[in-house]
Amino acid sequence: MKKQLIQGIKSEKVPHAQIFSSQEGSGGLAFALAYAQYLFCSNRGEIDSCGQCSSCLKVNKLIHPDLHFSFPFASSKKEDTAGLFMNSWREIIQQNPFFTLENWIEALSLENKMVNIPVSECRQIIKELSLKAYEGGYQILILWLPEFLRESANVLLKLLEEPSPGTLFLLVSENREQILPTLLSRTQLIQVPSPSLEEVQVYIEESFQLQTSLAETISFLSEGNLSKARDLVKGSVDQFKEIFDEWNALLREGNGAKLVDWVETFNGKTQKSALNKEDKKNFLIYAMKVFRKDFFLQYQGKPGSFPLSVNGFQNLISELDKAIYHLERNSNPKILFLDVSLQLSQMFLSGK
Repeated sequence: MKKQLIQGIKSEKVPHAQIFSSQEGSGGLAFALAYAQYLFCSNRGEIDSCGQCSSCLKVNKLIHPDLHFSFPFASSKKEDTAGLFMNSWREIIQQNPFFTLENWIEALSLENKMVNIPVSECRQIIKELSLKAYEGGYQILILWLPEFLRESANVLLKLLEEPSPGTLFLLVSENREQILPTLLSRTQLIQVPSPSLEEVQVYIEESFQLQTSLAETISFLSEGNLSKARDLVKGSVDQFKEIFDEWNALLREGNGAKLVDWVETFNGKTQKSALNKEDKKNFLIYAMKVFRKDFFLQYQGKPGSFPLSVNGFQNLISELDKAIYHLERNSNPKILFLDVSLQLSQMFLSGK
């Protein structure tokens, strides 16, 4: 995909309107920014921008005069535009280029307000793109989450079909099924792949100087969502191994009283294990990962001590899946973890 886009630039066959479709937190916006930087770069390499020229430095700081942005926001007046929130936009990208809509809403303190891309913003886009490029090259608009363009999209349709020479639209979507068909039909779709678990692990290790084992755990829990991976670094994942080892030993011992004490501790009896709801969910996912690894080691003829049959392993995973399901729906965590602990302990003791 990257090679095709670069070849299009070299052959001067750049589509004037493209949609970069990606999963939440997987880097669609970062990809669009890198693509725009390559387009502006005055000293392009074979596979990347130079990163040193004036244009690259301006794009990196999000201040290039010919790079425009549009995104969802909550308007209090009908004439409001995205420009009112540009400082917050630059700040969140600099802090975390893989941020999610939830992160953006939180950054703007808009928890109880609806966001959209209104008609006033579409008119502002037309106004900005009607001007000549300051630096004589491309004029590029990066529009984040075009799925928030509803009736207001009609204002942009003519410009999308017949833009001025050198004017490019880069739309970054995380749910293209919600984009209006009239927009989809006027754009070229580019699917941005989610990073692999190995790529997430390397990113986490290099960005936060974490130990490999912890970065591997975070990578698994993130499911390819780089924003989630960053949040997990700040969470309680580093506690999971110690907590799991204690829990696993108690499950195999089968002492009900000790399991009750463990559940009390896990749910905040001590500061050590005062995990929030998302951490508890991630702990269950972590436990599934460890149990799976143990099970497959044993059934590949490698050293292992997994005490369940194939059917028992399937039942164990089913119990953990159900626990995650009920936890997401706000079940009482003490009752939930006591129940799943007793169920798993019984499985281990019976081997079923």
